[in-house]
Amino acid sequence: MKYDFETIVNRSELYSRKWERMNKSEHVRDLPPFSVADLDFNYSPQVIAGFKEYASEMIFGYSRPNAAYYQSFIDWCERRLDYRVERDWILDGNGVVPAIYTAILAYSEEDDGVMIMTPVYPPFAQMVNDTKRKLIAMPLINNDYHYEIDFEQLEAQAKKADTKLLVFCSPHNPVGRVWTKAELLEVDRICAENNVIVISDEIHMDLILEGHKHHVFSTISDRAQNNSLILTSASKTFNIAGAQTSMTIIASEDLRNKFQAVLDRTAFFGINAFGFKLAELSYNLAEDWLDELLELISSNHKYLYNYINEQIEGLRAIPLEGTYLQWIDFSGLNMADDELFDFVFEKTGLFLTPGLGYGEGGSQFLRWNIATPRKVMEKGLEQLKLAVDEFMSSN
Repeated sequence: MKYDFETIVNRSELYSRKWERMNKSEHVRDLPPFSVADLDFNYSPQVIAGFKEYASEMIFGYSRPNAAYYQSFIDWCERRLDYRVERDWILDGNGVVPAIYTAILAYSEEDDGVMIMTPVYPPFAQMVNDTKRKLIAMPLINNDYHYEIDFEQLEAQAKKADTKLLVFCSPHNPVGRVWTKAELLEVDRICAENNVIVISDEIHMDLILEGHKHHVFSTISDRAQNNSLILTSASKTFNIAGAQTSMTIIASEDLRNKFQAVLDRTAFFGINAFGFKLAELSYNLAEDWLDELLELISSNHKYLYNYINEQIEGLRAIPLEGTYLQWIDFSGLNMADDELFDFVFEKTGLFLTPGLGYGEGGSQFLRWNIATPRKVMEKGLEQLKLAVDEFMSSN
């Protein structure tokens, strides 16, 4: 490989949220954390060189992105996703989560219904509850570990007069589905026919594994384009979440104006001067770095999937189509969720993300960030097998 995806950067003293969380524990560790969805790899040298040049020349007063920033994203979307974005459609943000929060406030009132599909990224439910909307949690159908949308339930809930929004995760975190065009068209039909606006979180849209294709929700029909928001960021693609830069793409002028009105009321001032430059440099210079990262993720998933499903009794790894977040079923161990997390961490050193926080369907699961060097993942798997083998033989 051209880039270094074998060296782990120890971020214990580098203000890393996931490393600090792991390091609060007294357990002995010989592995990095595999929890929060960011990476411990070095960046593309071209991006670092460009950023150093920018930092050496920049005056960090009040700043705003210029046309080059937006064009880098527009070109990227057309080149990688066959997604044509107009500059006027783009609203700046400092994260996808704040953008979802803004959209809920813009398009619904207290006690209105907001649908989510569980198990799903925990802030979805939290934002609905925090804004005093009615949470409508619809479990995905686990069809022999191939997760599917329950369209019958979706339509039944969408038909209710007080249901206003669907917060949609595409690709889906944590189950790793890349929704097909047929699935998206059915979501589009149901929501549009019932005046339900789709807030589509597509922050993982560039992290698609071989054999699968991501369709941006607003591209599947003219109807979808006028009834949806696309929320995304360079943060997952290029590992710059700490730069706090995101984009909300809204083709509908009416929806865009309502969103902007809430931004104005919440005193949104602008985005980080480091963030927009890092994003621009990454879109322009790090495409081959991303391609190599995707090769690593795909290879790691195949290895982990086969290892767990063939060699570790009581566990089941789920097929992964997109993201670098591996969903794993530990229900065969028959442990309570808090006991399960502690067992895995104490006995193996694997610091994973508990599934219970993802809502219905998350119990007995753990999520493993597999964007890591193969040798590190292999060590973790070996230690997991030893601990599970010992547990199963004693029970």
